[in-house]
Amino acid sequence: WRPRRRDDDGRSLPHPGTGSGARAAPRPGTADLSGHHHVADRRSLGERGNLHIYLPENASAAVPFVFGIHGGGWMDGDQATLHYLWERFRPLGIGLVLASYRLAPEHPFPAAYEDLLAALAWLKSGGGGQGLDPSRCLLFGSSAGGHLAMLLATRAIAEDRPRPAVCGVAQICGVMDLPAQYAWDEERGRSLTRDFL
Repeated sequence: WRPRRRDDDGRSLPHPGTGSGARAAPRPGTADLSGHHHVADRRSLGERGNLHIYLPENASAAVPFVFGIHGGGWMDGDQATLHYLWERFRPLGIGLVLASYRLAPEHPFPAAYEDLLAALAWLKSGGGGQGLDPSRCLLFGSSAGGHLAMLLATRAIAEDRPRPAVCGVAQICGVMDLPAQYAWDEERGRSLTRDFL
Protein backbone atom coordinates (compact mmCIF):
# COMPACT_ATOMS: atom_id res chain seq x y z
CA TRP A 1 0.00 0.00 0.00
CA ARG A 2 1.44 3.33 -1.05
CA PRO A 3 0.05 6.65 0.19
CA ARG A 4 -1.57 8.83 -2.47
CA ARG A 5 -1.57 12.53 -1.61
CA ARG A 6 -3.07 15.29 -3.71
CA ASP A 7 -3.00 19.06 -3.51
CA ASP A 8 -6.15 21.21 -3.44
CA ASP A 9 -6.39 21.01 -7.24
CA GLY A 10 -6.19 17.20 -7.31
CA ARG A 11 -2.56 16.97 -8.51
CA SER A 12 -0.46 14.14 -7.06
CA LEU A 13 2.07 15.11 -4.40
CA PRO A 14 5.02 13.09 -3.15
CA HIS A 15 4.61 11.72 0.33
CA PRO A 16 7.00 13.50 2.71
CA GLY A 17 9.81 11.34 4.02
CA THR A 18 9.22 8.44 1.66
CA GLY A 19 11.73 9.35 -1.05
CA SER A 20 10.88 7.51 -4.24
CA GLY A 21 7.46 6.47 -2.99
CA ALA A 22 8.47 3.69 -0.61
CA ARG A 23 5.97 3.24 2.16
CA ALA A 24 6.80 4.78 5.50
CA ALA A 25 6.43 2.39 8.41
CA PRO A 26 3.52 3.17 10.70
CA ARG A 27 4.38 4.50 14.15
CA PRO A 28 4.13 1.91 16.91
CA GLY A 29 0.63 1.74 18.35
CA THR A 30 -1.05 3.39 15.35
CA ALA A 31 -3.12 1.97 12.53
CA ASP A 32 -1.46 1.49 9.14
CA LEU A 33 -3.12 4.26 7.15
CA SER A 34 -1.27 3.66 3.92
CA GLY A 35 -3.42 4.00 0.83
CA HIS A 36 -4.75 7.21 2.40
CA HIS A 37 -4.82 10.78 1.15
CA HIS A 38 -6.72 13.97 1.92
CA VAL A 39 -8.81 16.04 -0.44
CA ALA A 40 -9.77 19.56 0.64
CA ASP A 41 -13.42 19.50 -0.28
CA ARG A 42 -14.48 22.64 1.62
CA ARG A 43 -11.45 24.80 2.39
CA SER A 44 -13.40 27.28 4.50
CA LEU A 45 -13.95 24.56 7.13
CA GLY A 46 -10.25 23.82 7.57
CA GLU A 47 -9.52 20.19 8.52
CA ARG A 48 -13.24 19.55 8.98
CA GLY A 49 -13.64 20.22 5.27
CA ASN A 50 -11.09 17.58 4.27
CA LEU A 51 -12.20 14.20 3.04
CA HIS A 52 -9.88 11.38 4.11
CA ILE A 53 -9.86 8.90 1.22
CA TYR A 54 -8.47 5.37 1.44
CA LEU A 55 -8.09 3.29 -1.70
CA PRO A 56 -6.94 -0.27 -2.31
CA GLU A 57 -3.65 -0.41 -4.18
CA ASN A 58 -3.64 -1.64 -7.76
CA ALA A 59 -7.37 -1.20 -8.32
CA SER A 60 -7.95 -1.46 -12.06
CA ALA A 61 -11.23 0.43 -11.96
CA ALA A 62 -13.12 2.80 -9.68
CA VAL A 63 -14.06 1.02 -6.46
CA PRO A 64 -17.26 1.05 -4.39
CA PHE A 65 -16.80 2.91 -1.15
CA VAL A 66 -18.07 3.45 2.37
CA PHE A 67 -18.76 7.06 3.38
CA GLY A 68 -17.99 7.14 7.12
CA ILE A 69 -19.43 9.72 9.52
CA HIS A 70 -18.01 10.03 13.03
CA GLY A 71 -20.01 10.23 16.23
CA GLY A 72 -19.41 12.42 19.25
CA GLY A 73 -22.86 13.65 20.26
CA TRP A 74 -22.83 16.11 17.33
CA MET A 75 -20.38 18.14 19.47
CA ASP A 76 -17.08 16.25 19.28
CA GLY A 77 -14.95 14.04 17.05
CA ASP A 78 -13.54 14.22 13.55
CA GLN A 79 -12.45 11.99 10.67
CA ALA A 80 -9.63 10.41 12.71
CA THR A 81 -12.24 8.77 14.97
CA LEU A 82 -12.96 6.22 12.25
CA HIS A 83 -9.47 5.63 10.79
CA TYR A 84 -9.50 2.16 12.38
CA LEU A 85 -12.11 1.10 9.81
CA TRP A 86 -9.48 1.02 7.06
CA GLU A 87 -7.82 -2.00 8.70
CA ARG A 88 -11.13 -3.85 8.31
CA PHE A 89 -12.14 -2.59 4.86
CA ARG A 90 -8.77 -2.78 3.11
CA PRO A 91 -8.92 -6.58 2.53
CA LEU A 92 -12.33 -6.17 0.87
CA GLY A 93 -10.95 -4.14 -2.03
CA ILE A 94 -13.30 -1.21 -1.41
CA GLY A 95 -12.64 2.46 -0.69
CA LEU A 96 -13.28 4.37 2.50
CA VAL A 97 -14.09 8.08 2.65
CA LEU A 98 -14.18 9.78 6.05
CA ALA A 99 -15.88 13.15 6.43
CA SER A 100 -16.42 15.57 9.26
CA TYR A 101 -18.82 18.42 9.90
CA ARG A 102 -19.16 21.61 11.91
CA LEU A 103 -19.99 20.83 15.52
CA ALA A 104 -22.84 21.89 17.79
CA PRO A 105 -23.59 23.98 19.76
CA GLU A 106 -21.56 26.58 17.85
CA HIS A 107 -23.10 25.32 14.60
CA PRO A 108 -26.63 24.00 15.25
CA PHE A 109 -28.66 21.91 12.84
CA PRO A 110 -28.69 21.87 9.83
CA ALA A 111 -24.95 22.73 9.71
CA ALA A 112 -23.73 19.11 10.07
CA TYR A 113 -26.29 17.87 7.53
CA GLU A 114 -25.38 20.59 5.01
CA ASP A 115 -21.64 19.93 5.43
CA LEU A 116 -22.11 16.23 4.72
CA LEU A 117 -24.39 16.98 1.77
CA ALA A 118 -21.63 19.17 0.31
CA ALA A 119 -19.16 16.30 0.70
CA LEU A 120 -21.55 13.86 -0.98
CA ALA A 121 -22.19 16.29 -3.85
CA TRP A 122 -18.43 16.59 -4.36
CA LEU A 123 -18.07 12.80 -4.35
CA LYS A 124 -20.80 12.49 -6.97
CA SER A 125 -19.01 14.88 -9.32
CA GLY A 126 -15.37 14.36 -8.34
CA GLY A 127 -15.18 10.92 -6.76
CA GLY A 128 -14.48 9.16 -10.03
CA GLY A 129 -11.31 11.20 -10.42
CA GLN A 130 -10.20 9.89 -7.02
CA GLY A 131 -10.74 6.22 -7.95
CA LEU A 132 -14.19 5.95 -6.33
CA ASP A 133 -17.30 4.61 -8.04
CA PRO A 134 -20.13 7.12 -7.39
CA SER A 135 -22.69 4.51 -8.42
CA ARG A 136 -21.82 2.33 -5.38
CA CYS A 137 -21.75 4.10 -2.01
CA LEU A 138 -22.67 2.83 1.44
CA LEU A 139 -23.28 5.32 4.25
CA PHE A 140 -21.91 4.39 7.67
CA GLY A 141 -22.06 6.24 10.95
CA SER A 142 -21.68 5.64 14.65
CA SER A 143 -23.78 7.36 17.31
CA ALA A 144 -24.44 10.93 16.08
CA GLY A 145 -22.84 9.83 12.80
CA GLY A 146 -25.41 7.02 12.58
CA HIS A 147 -28.18 9.58 12.95
CA LEU A 148 -26.63 11.74 10.23
CA ALA A 149 -26.14 8.71 7.92
CA MET A 150 -29.82 7.81 8.25
CA LEU A 151 -30.80 11.44 7.71
CA LEU A 152 -28.70 11.56 4.54
CA ALA A 153 -30.24 8.30 3.34
CA THR A 154 -33.80 9.50 3.85
CA ARG A 155 -34.06 13.28 3.70
CA ALA A 156 -31.33 13.86 1.09
CA ILE A 157 -32.92 11.28 -1.19
CA ALA A 158 -36.40 12.75 -0.65
CA GLU A 159 -34.99 16.22 -1.42
CA ASP A 160 -33.19 14.79 -4.49
CA ARG A 161 -29.91 16.37 -3.37
CA PRO A 162 -26.77 15.62 -5.43
CA ARG A 163 -25.04 12.55 -4.03
CA PRO A 164 -23.50 9.26 -5.08
CA ALA A 165 -25.94 6.38 -5.52
CA VAL A 166 -26.58 5.20 -1.95
CA CYS A 167 -26.78 1.41 -2.02
CA GLY A 168 -27.11 0.92 1.72
CA VAL A 169 -26.79 2.36 5.21
CA ALA A 170 -25.15 0.87 8.28
CA GLN A 171 -25.11 2.52 11.67
CA ILE A 172 -24.06 1.76 15.22
CA CYS A 173 -26.06 3.26 18.10
CA GLY A 174 -27.47 6.08 15.99
CA VAL A 175 -30.36 8.21 17.26
CA MET A 176 -33.37 7.20 15.18
CA ASP A 177 -36.12 8.96 17.14
CA LEU A 178 -34.96 12.52 17.74
CA PRO A 179 -38.09 13.65 19.65
CA ALA A 180 -37.77 10.68 22.03
CA GLN A 181 -34.04 11.36 22.50
CA TYR A 182 -34.79 15.03 23.18
CA ALA A 183 -37.38 14.10 25.83
CA TRP A 184 -35.00 11.57 27.41
CA ASP A 185 -32.20 14.17 27.57
CA GLU A 186 -34.50 16.82 29.06
CA GLU A 187 -35.80 14.44 31.77
CA ARG A 188 -32.21 13.81 32.85
CA GLY A 189 -31.07 17.43 32.67
CA ARG A 190 -28.86 16.80 29.63
CA SER A 191 -28.58 19.28 26.79
CA LEU A 192 -27.11 17.03 24.07
CA THR A 193 -30.06 17.04 21.67
CA ARG A 194 -31.04 20.62 22.49
CA ASP A 195 -27.49 21.76 21.70
CA PHE A 196 -27.59 19.95 18.35
CA LEU A 197 -30.86 21.59 17.40
